Amino acid sequence: MSCDDKCLLVELALDDELDPPGLAEFERHLKECPDCAVAFARQKALKGALRAQLPRHRAPSALVQRIRTALPDLPEVAAPSAEAAQATEPASRTATVVALPAWPPLVTRARVGMALSAIGGALAAGLATIWLMHVTPEERMTQAVVESHVRALMSGRLLDVASDDPKTVRPWFTGRLDVSPPVKDLSAHGYQLVGARLDYVDNKRSAALVYKRNEHVITLYLFSTPNAPVSESDAVVRQGYSVCHWSRHGITDWVVSDVDPDELEAFEDLVTGSV
Repeated sequence: MSCDDKCLLVELALDDELDPPGLAEFERHLKECPDCAVAFARQKALKGALRAQLPRHRAPSALVQRIRTALPDLPEVAAPSAEAAQATEPASRTATVVALPAWPPLVTRARVGMALSAIGGALAAGLATIWLMHVTPEERMTQAVVESHVRALMSGRLLDVASDDPKTVRPWFTGRLDVSPPVKDLSAHGYQLVGARLDYVDNKRSAALVYKRNEHVITLYLFSTPNAPVSESDAVVRQGYSVCHWSRHGITDWVVSDVDPDELEAFEDLVTGSV
C-alpha cells in the first residue's frame, strides 16, 4: 500500500467503509508507517472532538422539502411476471423495481468520487476551523502529547538514551534543555524506568521520560514553565489513552499511557511525592 493512498484510506477507515480485507491491509500499513498512524490518530481525534463539542442541528423542514422537490421523480417499471418471480423467489413476495436514471456520459465514477471528496474536504476544513476556534489550550495540549506518544511507539524511536538509572538519564539532558528534569526510580512500585528522549511537542521542547508498567509504556513529558502556578488535573481518556498533567516548581508534567486513568493518577502521586 502506497502512502499516496493514505488520505483516502484514512477517511474510509474512519467512516467504517473499508471491507475486512481492506481494513486488515490498512491496519498493517499503520504498523509500518508512523506518518500514516499519526494522520489517522489526528483525524480520529478531530472527528471525536467535533462530535463531542459541536452542536447538532436538524435541517429545517422547508429545506428538506426543497431538496425533495428538486430530486427527479423515479419512474416505476413493471414487476417481473409471476413465472419469473416463482423461478427466483417464493410467490408470496412482491417487488417494485425502480429504474435509476443513467449517469450522463461525462460523469464518470472517478469524477463523482473527486467531487464528493472535494465537498467532504471543504466541509471537514470548515468544521475543523470551527473546532479549533473553540478548543482550549489544555485540550490542544492533550491531543499533542497523545500524538507524540503514538508517534514514538509507531516509529520505534522511543528512546534516545536507554537506561534504568536516573543518574545516567538526568545528566543526558544537560545542554539539551533549559532545565535538568527530575528523574525518579519507581521500580519498587512496579514502574520501571527504561530511558528517555528529547521531544518536541506543541512547538515546545520537552524531556520525555519513559517507564514501563508490565507491558504498558508510560511517557512522562516535562516542560520548563517558570511562571506556571501550582496545579494538577484529573486523568482524561483520549483515543484510548489516559492523560493527566500537573505543575510544580517551574516544571509542567504531562503523562500519557494506555493504562487505566486511576493507575495513571497513582503514577502521578508517586512522581509528585504525594504518597
